[in-house]
Amino acid sequence: MTAENQQLKNAYLASELQLLKEQMNPHFLFNSLSSLSAIVRENPEQAQKYIRDMSAVFRYALVGSHTDLVPLADELTMLRSFAKLISMRLEDAFKLTINIPDVYLPVKIPHLSLQPLLENAVKHNAATTERPLQIAIEAKDNQLIFSNSLWEIPTPEASNGIGLANLNERFRIMMHQEIEISRSETYFIVKLPLKQ
Repeated sequence: MTAENQQLKNAYLASELQLLKEQMNPHFLFNSLSSLSAIVRENPEQAQKYIRDMSAVFRYALVGSHTDLVPLADELTMLRSFAKLISMRLEDAFKLTINIPDVYLPVKIPHLSLQPLLENAVKHNAATTERPLQIAIEAKDNQLIFSNSLWEIPTPEASNGIGLANLNERFRIMMHQEIEISRSETYFIVKLPLKQ
């Protein structure tokens, strides 16, 4: 491949990646504001805490928006903040377990890879205290494994399908690998490749 062809390919991939990022941010904003609206009606005091955590999540999203790859440790920090927002809304109907060996924390992954997975799990599942939405995140065999219990909503809200397709495209472009998606009767699982 000539240097000129490689430059054209790089420019194309950069513009394609930017388009994918732009598709993701409005989706994230819309869902966060919808959740805030519900909490404001139910508990104005708790809404203040939600706003603080939401601003931390948005700060991470915006500050890192010009960064393609970030350490897994940073993604997990943001995810914990995002999980607080979900916990405020779902209370005892939501459980998050993270089990990541320290060796994987500096590994870089595409910016905002985990947030859409958590957001999709909440959006597509009914969660109650008797049947909580259980999220588990672990790393092994150079894969980050995100799994959630399945309590599918009989009539889910409309979905445009951008989330997982967008995530897969970003991994394909930046990591040169695709994500793996599988499901059983009780769990939905997404495996993200990790390069050490």
